[in-house]
Amino acid sequence: MQAVVGLVFDLFDELGLINGVLRFLVDHDIQIGIRAREGPEKGLLVWRRPSRIVIQNMLRHPACAGIYVYGRSRTDPRRGVPGRPCTGRVRKPREDWFVYLPGVLPAYIDRPINGPRPHPAPALWGGRRRFGKSHDLL
Repeated sequence: MQAVVGLVFDLFDELGLINGVLRFLVDHDIQIGIRAREGPEKGLLVWRRPSRIVIQNMLRHPACAGIYVYGRSRTDPRRGVPGRPCTGRVRKPREDWFVYLPGVLPAYIDRPINGPRPHPAPALWGGRRRFGKSHDLL
């Protein structure tokens, strides 16, 4: 799993586009491990064909940089779709998160931001990379 996460970040550094990363992974039959949320595999790590949203979430999730967080989102009942339990979630600004603990988890990435190509919304988190809200990632 760590090798795939590192590859996704390396490809994004090189290509600068989520669609480019997705195209490379699909063209080379590289699957991404995700935690199943429902069905008979619920809670298990399963390997699936990558999707744009999975890559986007991987690039933005603090756990890839070894940071444990809790409370990144809240549920807005007005945005929920009946019959779809994971809908209606709204991201909160970092200062409103309940927990933010750098260095608690094993980091899949650990490299400085200043690579060969600048990105539109990089920010430092304890010396590690995080991509914040950006129209390029949404």
